[in-house]
Amino acid sequence: MRLLSLAVMIFLAVALGSFHACKRNQEGEGGAERAGKRIDETLEKAGKETGKLLERAGEKLQEYGEQAKDAPSEKPAPASPPP
Repeated sequence: MRLLSLAVMIFLAVALGSFHACKRNQEGEGGAERAGKRIDETLEKAGKETGKLLERAGEKLQEYGEQAKDAPSEKPAPASPPP
């Protein structure tokens, strides 16, 4: 009998905890919805930062390409055949 009452108490504690975790805020969002919104915001921010970094990398590549184009071309001396 004590084991059954203990099992019922544990079940009720887990059920109440689950209901509390699903509690909605003032906007009517539950825990999963809030977590999803935060994930979306984080991914959007990361995408913007990645875009900025890629843009800067592209600018540097263009800059180095212009420098290479303007640099005098030096042809290496032909390698002599082995003896």
